[in-house]
Amino acid sequence: MRIFLVTSAICVLVLFTGITADSNAAAFAKCRAINKKVHLFLNEFTKLAKKLNPHLLIGYNVQTVNDSNYVRGFLYGAGYSTPKDEHPGTVYSDTANLQLINQQKVIQGKDNNFLAVPFKQLNNQTIFYTAQSSPNSNTAELDPSTTTSYAIALMIEQVRKFYEIDAKAVYSYFVKDISINQYIRVFTTTPDINGHYATGESLSQTVASVMDAGKVYKGKVVLFGKNYIAVYRTYNSFSTKVVIGSAVLA
Repeated sequence: MRIFLVTSAICVLVLFTGITADSNAAAFAKCRAINKKVHLFLNEFTKLAKKLNPHLLIGYNVQTVNDSNYVRGFLYGAGYSTPKDEHPGTVYSDTANLQLINQQKVIQGKDNNFLAVPFKQLNNQTIFYTAQSSPNSNTAELDPSTTTSYAIALMIEQVRKFYEIDAKAVYSYFVKDISINQYIRVFTTTPDINGHYATGESLSQTVASVMDAGKVYKGKVVLFGKNYIAVYRTYNSFSTKVVIGSAVLA
């Protein structure tokens, strides 16, 4: 009888372990697939820019929770070589513009050569879109079909698609904020403790250290009090290294 009980216990343990392993493998596979979709989503912005005038730059900026600075999610133009001080993760520092952005005011430059449109998120962080003529370009070269307002309308439509990638998982696009040396959620479906998208929130140091080492993080994470199975990895987008991560409830 004792031998039977021990054998049964071992069988149950093996069976349970096998189910857990299979479950984790399925979760990891799902996360990897979502990460690839997010990367493809980011590539669509470069395609979008190529549809516009090569003298037009499109940008997306997000306010960080830690210090309320605004970091660039991207700044891109088909005919523009983005300098390092404007890469994703660099801080947007035009003080005059930021005063208006913090008041939720739209900024429109002379001759329609610059447009910034802010939106306050439910977690009280602000994001804003920008479209502008590239340095040394002739504003007259911006034909009506590729104006700043048209460009921002296309960006807003493209961002909407991010939230439709997968309804049964959470996923995020991170850039490394060079001012505080932390990865910041630019686009995310991860809910914070209040159930709002955690825009501007930082990646955990545990995962961040793996990203800095250029490795893939695959395992359990706790996101705002909930347990998940997750996969995070680095990708090259907008001429720099960014992080994409996705997770399913454990």
